[in-house]
Amino acid sequence: MLHEILMALLGHTGSIVTNTRGSFKLIDSITILSSAEIELINKIVALGWHYLHLSNFISLSTQTLGIHEDLIDDTEPSSTVYVRAFSYGIDEVLKLYREHILAIEHEYLLERALTIPHIIYRLGIFFQLFPALSRCVGDVMEQKLKGGQLLDLLYEMQQNGNPAIRKMFQRIVQHCLGVLYEQINSWVVYGIIIDETEEFFVQRIYSTDLSQAMDKNDKSISANASMISAVSTATVKQQYQLASIDVEAEEWNTAYKLRLPMLPTNFVSVEFAEKILFIGKVVRVLQSKRVTENSEAQLLTVAEMQIFSKAFHRLKDIPEFDSILFEVSSLIHS
Repeated sequence: MLHEILMALLGHTGSIVTNTRGSFKLIDSITILSSAEIELINKIVALGWHYLHLSNFISLSTQTLGIHEDLIDDTEPSSTVYVRAFSYGIDEVLKLYREHILAIEHEYLLERALTIPHIIYRLGIFFQLFPALSRCVGDVMEQKLKGGQLLDLLYEMQQNGNPAIRKMFQRIVQHCLGVLYEQINSWVVYGIIIDETEEFFVQRIYSTDLSQAMDKNDKSISANASMISAVSTATVKQQYQLASIDVEAEEWNTAYKLRLPMLPTNFVSVEFAEKILFIGKVVRVLQSKRVTENSEAQLLTVAEMQIFSKAFHRLKDIPEFDSILFEVSSLIHS
Protein backbone atom coordinates (compact mmCIF):
# COMPACT_ATOMS: atom_id res chain seq x y z
CA MET A 1 0.00 0.00 0.00
CA LEU A 2 2.88 2.39 0.70
CA HIS A 3 4.06 2.00 -2.88
CA GLU A 4 0.57 2.96 -4.11
CA ILE A 5 0.61 6.00 -1.84
CA LEU A 6 4.00 7.11 -3.19
CA MET A 7 2.71 6.75 -6.76
CA ALA A 8 -0.37 8.79 -5.85
CA LEU A 9 1.91 11.52 -4.50
CA LEU A 10 3.30 11.86 -8.04
CA GLY A 11 -0.16 12.18 -9.60
CA HIS A 12 -0.95 8.54 -10.43
CA THR A 13 -4.11 7.25 -8.77
CA GLY A 14 -3.50 3.51 -9.26
CA SER A 15 -5.87 0.85 -7.89
CA ILE A 16 -6.62 2.08 -4.36
CA VAL A 17 -6.67 5.86 -4.85
CA THR A 18 -9.33 7.73 -6.82
CA ASN A 19 -9.54 11.24 -8.24
CA THR A 20 -12.61 13.07 -6.94
CA ARG A 21 -11.95 16.08 -9.24
CA GLY A 22 -11.08 18.14 -6.23
CA SER A 23 -8.64 15.86 -4.45
CA PHE A 24 -7.31 12.31 -4.25
CA LYS A 25 -8.71 9.86 -1.70
CA LEU A 26 -8.73 6.15 -0.90
CA ILE A 27 -11.47 4.13 -2.58
CA ASP A 28 -14.47 3.39 -0.35
CA SER A 29 -14.11 -0.37 -0.62
CA ILE A 30 -11.03 -0.47 1.63
CA THR A 31 -12.13 -1.80 5.01
CA ILE A 32 -8.89 -3.04 6.59
CA LEU A 33 -7.95 0.43 7.81
CA SER A 34 -9.38 2.41 10.70
CA SER A 35 -11.12 5.73 10.09
CA ALA A 36 -8.13 7.55 11.61
CA GLU A 37 -5.71 5.80 9.24
CA ILE A 38 -7.92 6.54 6.25
CA GLU A 39 -8.05 10.21 7.24
CA LEU A 40 -4.24 10.41 7.45
CA ILE A 41 -3.74 8.68 4.10
CA ASN A 42 -6.32 10.91 2.42
CA LYS A 43 -4.42 13.91 3.75
CA ILE A 44 -1.21 12.57 2.20
CA VAL A 45 -2.57 11.62 -1.23
CA ALA A 46 -4.28 15.03 -1.50
CA LEU A 47 -0.78 16.35 -2.19
CA GLY A 48 -0.77 14.16 -5.30
CA TRP A 49 -3.87 15.95 -6.60
CA HIS A 50 -2.19 19.32 -6.13
CA TYR A 51 0.92 18.00 -7.86
CA LEU A 52 -1.15 16.79 -10.83
CA HIS A 53 -3.05 20.09 -10.99
CA LEU A 54 0.14 22.16 -10.96
CA SER A 55 1.92 19.85 -13.43
CA ASN A 56 -0.97 20.13 -15.89
CA PHE A 57 -0.88 23.91 -15.62
CA ILE A 58 2.85 23.92 -16.42
CA SER A 59 2.30 21.63 -19.42
CA LEU A 60 -0.48 23.80 -20.81
CA SER A 61 1.27 27.12 -20.21
CA THR A 62 4.67 26.11 -21.58
CA GLN A 63 3.30 23.92 -24.37
CA THR A 64 5.97 21.29 -23.81
CA LEU A 65 5.35 17.57 -23.96
CA GLY A 66 5.77 15.75 -20.69
CA ILE A 67 4.20 13.22 -18.36
CA HIS A 68 0.73 14.71 -18.90
CA GLU A 69 1.12 15.40 -22.63
CA ASP A 70 -2.35 13.97 -23.34
CA LEU A 71 -3.86 16.98 -21.57
CA ILE A 72 -2.33 19.52 -23.95
CA ASP A 73 -4.91 21.04 -26.28
CA ASP A 74 -3.40 22.31 -29.54
CA THR A 75 -6.35 24.66 -29.96
CA GLU A 76 -5.34 26.66 -26.89
CA PRO A 77 -3.61 29.99 -27.63
CA SER A 78 0.08 30.15 -26.90
CA SER A 79 0.90 31.09 -23.34
CA THR A 80 1.96 34.59 -22.39
CA VAL A 81 5.56 35.24 -21.38
CA TYR A 82 4.57 36.16 -17.83
CA VAL A 83 2.53 32.99 -17.39
CA ARG A 84 5.50 30.99 -18.66
CA ALA A 85 7.76 32.68 -16.13
CA PHE A 86 5.15 31.92 -13.47
CA SER A 87 5.20 28.28 -14.57
CA TYR A 88 8.99 28.11 -14.30
CA GLY A 89 8.70 29.30 -10.72
CA ILE A 90 6.08 26.62 -9.97
CA ASP A 91 8.30 23.99 -11.54
CA GLU A 92 11.07 24.85 -9.09
CA VAL A 93 8.70 23.99 -6.23
CA LEU A 94 7.64 20.74 -7.92
CA LYS A 95 11.25 19.70 -8.47
CA LEU A 96 11.92 20.11 -4.76
CA TYR A 97 8.78 18.06 -4.02
CA ARG A 98 9.91 15.25 -6.34
CA GLU A 99 13.28 15.15 -4.61
CA HIS A 100 11.48 14.60 -1.29
CA ILE A 101 9.38 11.79 -2.80
CA LEU A 102 12.47 10.06 -4.21
CA ALA A 103 14.19 10.27 -0.82
CA ILE A 104 11.14 8.77 0.90
CA GLU A 105 10.94 5.98 -1.71
CA HIS A 106 14.64 5.24 -1.18
CA GLU A 107 14.04 4.87 2.55
CA TYR A 108 11.08 2.59 1.88
CA LEU A 109 13.11 0.29 -0.40
CA LEU A 110 15.91 0.06 2.15
CA GLU A 111 13.93 -0.47 5.34
CA ARG A 112 10.44 -1.60 4.29
CA ALA A 113 9.25 -0.06 7.53
CA LEU A 114 8.08 3.38 6.43
CA THR A 115 5.16 4.73 8.46
CA ILE A 116 2.35 7.09 7.51
CA PRO A 117 3.24 9.64 10.26
CA HIS A 118 6.83 9.69 8.98
CA ILE A 119 5.65 10.50 5.44
CA ILE A 120 3.53 13.34 6.81
CA TYR A 121 6.53 14.64 8.72
CA ARG A 122 8.83 14.49 5.69
CA LEU A 123 6.33 16.30 3.45
CA GLY A 124 5.11 18.77 6.07
CA ILE A 125 6.21 21.90 4.18
CA PHE A 126 4.17 20.95 1.10
CA PHE A 127 0.94 20.72 3.07
CA GLN A 128 1.43 24.48 3.46
CA LEU A 129 2.74 25.35 -0.02
CA PHE A 130 0.59 23.33 -2.40
CA PRO A 131 -2.89 24.58 -1.38
CA ALA A 132 -1.76 28.22 -1.62
CA LEU A 133 -0.10 27.60 -4.98
CA SER A 134 -3.14 25.75 -6.35
CA ARG A 135 -5.43 28.63 -5.33
CA CYS A 136 -3.13 31.07 -7.10
CA VAL A 137 -3.09 28.95 -10.27
CA GLY A 138 -6.87 28.71 -10.12
CA ASP A 139 -7.18 32.50 -9.98
CA VAL A 140 -4.77 32.93 -12.90
CA MET A 141 -6.70 30.44 -15.05
CA GLU A 142 -10.17 31.65 -14.10
CA GLN A 143 -9.42 35.35 -14.56
CA LYS A 144 -6.97 34.79 -17.45
CA LEU A 145 -4.41 37.01 -15.80
CA LYS A 146 -1.22 38.10 -17.51
CA GLY A 147 1.42 40.81 -17.40
CA GLY A 148 1.01 43.32 -14.60
CA GLN A 149 -2.23 41.68 -13.47
CA LEU A 150 -0.35 38.45 -12.74
CA LEU A 151 2.45 40.33 -10.98
CA ASP A 152 -0.03 42.13 -8.73
CA LEU A 153 -1.75 38.85 -7.82
CA LEU A 154 1.60 37.27 -6.93
CA TYR A 155 2.45 40.32 -4.82
CA GLU A 156 -0.79 39.86 -2.87
CA MET A 157 -0.09 36.14 -2.43
CA GLN A 158 3.38 37.03 -1.16
CA GLN A 159 1.90 39.09 1.67
CA ASN A 160 1.34 35.98 3.74
CA GLY A 161 2.05 35.50 7.42
CA ASN A 162 3.46 32.04 6.75
CA PRO A 163 7.24 32.45 6.12
CA ALA A 164 7.39 29.38 3.86
CA ILE A 165 4.54 30.58 1.63
CA ARG A 166 5.96 34.09 1.56
CA LYS A 167 9.40 32.81 0.50
CA MET A 168 7.90 30.59 -2.21
CA PHE A 169 5.94 33.43 -3.82
CA GLN A 170 8.93 35.74 -3.45
CA ARG A 171 10.93 33.39 -5.66
CA ILE A 172 8.09 33.09 -8.20
CA VAL A 173 7.73 36.89 -8.30
CA GLN A 174 11.46 37.09 -9.05
CA HIS A 175 10.92 34.95 -12.15
CA CYS A 176 8.14 37.20 -13.43
CA LEU A 177 9.99 40.42 -12.63
CA GLY A 178 12.80 39.17 -14.86
CA VAL A 179 10.41 39.51 -17.82
CA LEU A 180 9.41 43.03 -16.74
CA TYR A 181 13.05 44.09 -16.40
CA GLU A 182 13.84 42.83 -19.89
CA GLN A 183 10.89 44.67 -21.42
CA ILE A 184 11.74 47.95 -19.69
CA ASN A 185 15.41 47.54 -20.63
CA SER A 186 14.51 47.12 -24.30
CA TRP A 187 12.27 50.20 -24.25
CA VAL A 188 14.46 52.68 -22.33
CA VAL A 189 17.79 51.61 -23.90
CA TYR A 190 16.80 50.77 -27.48
CA GLY A 191 13.37 52.36 -27.86
CA ILE A 192 11.96 48.98 -28.88
CA ILE A 193 8.82 47.36 -27.49
CA ILE A 194 9.15 43.59 -27.30
CA ASP A 195 5.65 42.52 -26.38
CA GLU A 196 4.14 39.96 -28.73
CA THR A 197 1.52 38.95 -26.14
CA GLU A 198 0.44 42.53 -25.26
CA GLU A 199 1.51 42.43 -21.62
CA PHE A 200 3.89 45.39 -21.36
CA PHE A 201 2.49 48.56 -19.83
CA VAL A 202 3.82 50.69 -22.72
CA GLN A 203 1.53 50.27 -25.70
CA ARG A 204 2.10 51.08 -29.36
CA ILE A 205 -0.81 52.43 -31.40
CA TYR A 206 -0.98 53.15 -35.13
CA SER A 207 -3.76 54.45 -37.32
CA THR A 208 -2.24 54.24 -40.81
CA ASP A 209 -1.82 51.30 -43.17
CA LEU A 210 1.86 52.13 -43.60
CA SER A 211 2.44 51.48 -39.92
CA GLN A 212 1.39 47.83 -40.28
CA ALA A 213 4.78 47.05 -41.79
CA MET A 214 6.43 48.61 -38.74
CA ASP A 215 4.26 46.53 -36.40
CA LYS A 216 5.18 43.39 -38.31
CA ASN A 217 8.86 44.22 -37.97
CA ASP A 218 8.60 44.73 -34.21
CA LYS A 219 6.79 41.40 -33.81
CA SER A 220 9.50 39.68 -35.83
CA ILE A 221 12.11 41.08 -33.47
CA SER A 222 10.01 39.97 -30.48
CA ALA A 223 9.69 36.42 -31.78
CA ASN A 224 13.40 36.01 -32.48
CA ALA A 225 14.94 37.77 -29.48
CA SER A 226 15.45 35.25 -26.68
CA MET A 227 17.31 37.84 -24.64
CA ILE A 228 16.56 41.53 -25.05
CA SER A 229 20.10 42.41 -24.05
CA ALA A 230 21.29 40.54 -27.16
CA VAL A 231 19.57 42.92 -29.59
CA SER A 232 22.34 43.85 -32.02
CA THR A 233 23.17 47.30 -33.35
CA ALA A 234 22.24 46.09 -36.85
CA THR A 235 18.82 44.95 -35.63
CA VAL A 236 18.15 48.30 -33.98
CA LYS A 237 19.23 50.17 -37.10
CA GLN A 238 17.03 47.99 -39.32
CA GLN A 239 13.98 48.72 -37.19
CA TYR A 240 14.52 52.46 -37.13
CA GLN A 241 14.98 52.57 -40.89
CA LEU A 242 11.47 51.13 -41.13
CA ALA A 243 10.19 53.40 -38.37
CA SER A 244 11.20 56.81 -39.70
CA ILE A 245 7.53 57.82 -39.67
CA ASP A 246 7.82 58.00 -35.87
CA VAL A 247 9.71 61.29 -36.04
CA GLU A 248 6.51 63.08 -36.96
CA ALA A 249 5.18 65.26 -34.17
CA GLU A 250 1.82 63.53 -34.16
CA GLU A 251 3.53 60.19 -33.61
CA TRP A 252 5.17 61.57 -30.48
CA ASN A 253 1.76 62.37 -29.06
CA THR A 254 -0.30 59.43 -30.28
CA ALA A 255 1.87 56.41 -31.17
CA TYR A 256 2.63 55.36 -27.61
CA LYS A 257 0.66 55.38 -24.40
CA LEU A 258 0.41 53.48 -21.12
CA ARG A 259 -1.57 50.26 -21.10
CA LEU A 260 -2.85 50.79 -17.57
CA PRO A 261 -4.53 47.37 -17.10
CA MET A 262 -1.07 45.81 -17.55
CA LEU A 263 0.68 48.17 -15.13
CA PRO A 264 1.85 46.25 -12.01
CA THR A 265 0.94 49.00 -9.56
CA ASN A 266 2.49 47.17 -6.62
CA PHE A 267 5.87 47.49 -8.31
CA VAL A 268 5.64 50.46 -10.71
CA SER A 269 3.66 53.61 -9.92
CA VAL A 270 1.76 55.46 -12.65
CA GLU A 271 4.12 58.42 -12.20
CA PHE A 272 7.20 56.27 -12.71
CA ALA A 273 5.58 54.48 -15.65
CA GLU A 274 5.08 57.88 -17.30
CA LYS A 275 8.82 58.53 -16.93
CA ILE A 276 9.64 55.19 -18.54
CA LEU A 277 7.23 55.98 -21.38
CA PHE A 278 8.88 59.37 -21.91
CA ILE A 279 12.43 57.99 -21.94
CA GLY A 280 11.61 55.34 -24.52
CA LYS A 281 9.91 57.87 -26.76
CA VAL A 282 12.93 60.16 -26.59
CA VAL A 283 15.32 57.32 -27.42
CA ARG A 284 13.14 56.17 -30.30
CA VAL A 285 12.75 59.60 -31.87
CA LEU A 286 16.44 60.43 -31.58
CA GLN A 287 17.44 57.08 -33.03
CA SER A 288 14.93 57.53 -35.87
CA LYS A 289 16.32 60.98 -36.72
CA ARG A 290 19.88 59.68 -36.64
CA VAL A 291 19.10 56.83 -39.04
CA THR A 292 16.99 59.04 -41.32
CA GLU A 293 19.80 61.60 -41.60
CA ASN A 294 22.38 58.80 -42.13
CA SER A 295 24.34 60.10 -39.17
CA GLU A 296 27.23 57.96 -37.93
CA ALA A 297 26.91 59.38 -34.42
CA GLN A 298 25.27 57.06 -31.95
CA LEU A 299 22.88 58.04 -29.20
CA LEU A 300 24.55 55.40 -27.04
CA THR A 301 27.63 53.32 -27.73
CA VAL A 302 27.38 49.55 -27.66
CA ALA A 303 29.40 49.54 -24.42
CA GLU A 304 26.99 52.01 -22.80
CA MET A 305 24.00 49.93 -23.87
CA GLN A 306 25.61 46.86 -22.33
CA ILE A 307 26.17 48.72 -19.06
CA PHE A 308 22.52 49.69 -18.81
CA SER A 309 21.40 46.19 -19.75
CA LYS A 310 23.67 44.62 -17.13
CA ALA A 311 22.16 46.91 -14.50
CA PHE A 312 18.75 45.42 -15.24
CA HIS A 313 20.10 41.88 -15.28
CA ARG A 314 21.60 42.35 -11.82
CA LEU A 315 18.13 43.19 -10.54
CA LYS A 316 16.99 39.66 -11.42
CA ASP A 317 19.50 38.25 -8.93
CA ILE A 318 18.06 40.27 -6.02
CA PRO A 319 15.67 38.06 -3.97
CA GLU A 320 13.31 40.91 -3.09
CA PHE A 321 12.06 43.72 -5.29
CA ASP A 322 13.93 46.94 -4.53
CA SER A 323 12.04 49.95 -5.88
CA ILE A 324 14.97 52.34 -5.38
CA LEU A 325 17.47 50.18 -7.29
CA PHE A 326 14.83 49.56 -9.93
CA GLU A 327 14.20 53.25 -10.52
CA VAL A 328 17.91 54.08 -10.55
CA SER A 329 18.55 51.33 -13.13
CA SER A 330 15.69 52.61 -15.28
CA LEU A 331 16.61 56.30 -15.16
CA ILE A 332 20.39 56.19 -14.92
CA HIS A 333 20.84 57.28 -18.52
CA SER A 334 17.83 59.59 -18.88
